[in-house]
Amino acid sequence: MQIIKNIVKKILTQTRIANVLLVMRYHRKNKSMLKTSFFGIKSLFLFRAPSCKGSKGVQARKLFSKAKVQIDEESRFVYNLDIYKTMHRDYLMLGNITMDYTRILEHSLEDFKKENKKIKESTYQEDQEGLLIGIEIYLDNIIKALAKSHHPEKEKLTRYFENIKTKKASSFEEALQRILFYNQLLWQSGHDLNGLGRLDKILDPYYKKDIKEQKLTREQAHEMLSDFVQVLHKHYWVKSNSLLGDTGQIIILGGKDETGNYFTNDLTYLFIEVMKEVQLPDPKVLLRVTKEVPRDLMELSLSCIQTGVGCPLFANDDVIIPKLIAFGYEKKDAYNYVTSACWEPLIASRSIDQNNVDSIVYMEPFLEMLEKEDLEEIDNYMKLIKTYKKYLKKYIQDFVKRINEIKWEPSPILSLLTDDCNKKTKDIALGGAHYNHYGFTAVSLSNVVNSIYNIKTLVYDNKKYSLKDLNESRNHNFENNEELVHELQNQPTRYGTDQKEIIDLSNEITTFVDEIISKEKNP
Repeated sequence: MQIIKNIVKKILTQTRIANVLLVMRYHRKNKSMLKTSFFGIKSLFLFRAPSCKGSKGVQARKLFSKAKVQIDEESRFVYNLDIYKTMHRDYLMLGNITMDYTRILEHSLEDFKKENKKIKESTYQEDQEGLLIGIEIYLDNIIKALAKSHHPEKEKLTRYFENIKTKKASSFEEALQRILFYNQLLWQSGHDLNGLGRLDKILDPYYKKDIKEQKLTREQAHEMLSDFVQVLHKHYWVKSNSLLGDTGQIIILGGKDETGNYFTNDLTYLFIEVMKEVQLPDPKVLLRVTKEVPRDLMELSLSCIQTGVGCPLFANDDVIIPKLIAFGYEKKDAYNYVTSACWEPLIASRSIDQNNVDSIVYMEPFLEMLEKEDLEEIDNYMKLIKTYKKYLKKYIQDFVKRINEIKWEPSPILSLLTDDCNKKTKDIALGGAHYNHYGFTAVSLSNVVNSIYNIKTLVYDNKKYSLKDLNESRNHNFENNEELVHELQNQPTRYGTDQKEIIDLSNEITTFVDEIISKEKNP
């Protein structure tokens, strides 16, 4: 009885109970209900987030100090994720962002400390200092754990982790280990959908150097990359977002450069060969393509897709890059774009760009119009469009107001890896990044377009029904009205076809929304 009381008390006092339930939900997708129940009970006692009373820097230091280190002695790499520890959060946590790992390969922790000392004293500077102390403690804990382990390569791995403190990465394998280390910091801090960026380009100097110095063969690199992606996949059940395997761990390959030439290298091929071989649905690879993409690379990509692994995905540089420049991204950034988890373009370590912040549901104002308006007064097509736009405008204005009330949880680790934050001495969550765009998902546009066109056809053109009668039938789920259901379901002109009327109507609605939103600026 006392055990039950203690569990109940723990539930009532656990400030991060929502996180426990979230982790349980992921666990349930991968394990039996019984195992998940035991996991949940265990989580209540082990789950910890630093107190909200400390600054974000203090919280980061405490988090990395407390994160448990486990060494997998059968793995080439050390990759640690303590699923029972995370950052405290009062607001929405930033996610779906890709970092440019060049920054951490070319800079040591000591470099970051020196950079931080040059920043004027501020809350931002203090948070960065706390973070860097926490990372060093975490590194020391990993080094101690390696010393106690029986890992066959512990001396080499210890050197890699010591080098993170004071040196640049110097080899291909060391670069892979360092990327994994900083990647785990992002996940440990509570950030989701962490992209990996243009790894064929980022890793190219280390690969070429080792090949030239005969320290590495192509076959050895293939084996290392295979281990690398399998390590990233290891915690997929807890990294997953909406769906199991939806981790956002996307590796970008290839791409057009500013001179118009197509960039590719041996690593581009190696990554795809590895994905074809390991047959894991996560992480994903995405190949940036143009008209100049080598034929053998496309053939390799298609043969990989044929296996059913689901990648590589394709992004068309010939279309995307000009659109990014037209939107307002600097040319050099547009040519260096990566993508988020759902493959929207963004700029690694230059942008906070939050895609899918919320959904614009076009059907909501349409239904509100049907419920509130005197439908007999809407006696022609132009009135229908005008009335819908009135409700749509109010809906979008309320939507923008709600979006602008969003607050993001400050993140010292993302700020450390984002270019302009130090220059502005401003956290990424407060506008420190160079680009600060929001993206929305459009939902049910097809339903609205079809509904409006069906009303136009059946009510105003053919005069077979009144709008009031149609709506009355809809309210009763079209009971005893099979003829109407058949007519509505079999309209030959509908969304998704190339009929001019449908395209014009779709563009009219989306342009109307764009004109409202484009005048707004997020905080």
